[in-house]
Amino acid sequence: MQRTVLGGLMLGLALVAGCQQYEPPPINLTPRLDYPSGFAADFPHLNPGDTVTVAVRVTTGNGKPAAGVEVIWDDGYVTPAVLPFRSTTDAAGIATGQWITRALPSGVFSQRQWVRALVPGADNSPLEYRSIVTRCTRC
Repeated sequence: MQRTVLGGLMLGLALVAGCQQYEPPPINLTPRLDYPSGFAADFPHLNPGDTVTVAVRVTTGNGKPAAGVEVIWDDGYVTPAVLPFRSTTDAAGIATGQWITRALPSGVFSQRQWVRALVPGADNSPLEYRSIVTRCTRC
């Protein structure tokens, strides 16, 4: 009889434990910015007025592409030198822009320029592209 009672008690405990509310593990919903494949933070020397493609990959907290996310491009000026200066990620989570390097001030022959991709609240934001823009004196 003791064996039956003990077995019934164990079965009852197993049923109670199995019926408790199950909570899935927390999911990180914070988006993350990264350079897409084939892109690096630093461009080689560029000339004033050169146009280069910049891109950012936005993923969800679990690493999947985040489509429809607005990316803001900023270079520290009122009117950014990236067209469009706001772009939206595609199905692969990629947003692109065309960065047009700025003219250099009179008497300046080399200047560091940058452009940043911003997604407010995202990890790794802002993501920055950099280049040394050089005025060619022997072209």
